[in-house]
Amino acid sequence: MRELAWCNVEWKLLQLLLCFLMILSFLGHAYAASGRSDEALKIINELKERAKSEYISPYDVSIIYVGLGDKEHALEQLPGRTTIVLDG
Repeated sequence: MRELAWCNVEWKLLQLLLCFLMILSFLGHAYAASGRSDEALKIINELKERAKSEYISPYDVSIIYVGLGDKEHALEQLPGRTTIVLDG
């Protein structure tokens, strides 16, 4: 029974970590969209550094590039991407 309780604790911690990373990427997007590109790039660099030792969703990085208006880098982050025609 203790092992099951420990698994629940680990699962909750994982959920919190994933929420933190998602919030961090949304913050980076908000910085980018509001013209604070230096802060947005710092978050991109932090996520890329963390990706060396833990899983970071490529979407978390991509959304920040979208905020920066950098569609090319945003698409490069996504796995299995195909050619997409973007108007405008």
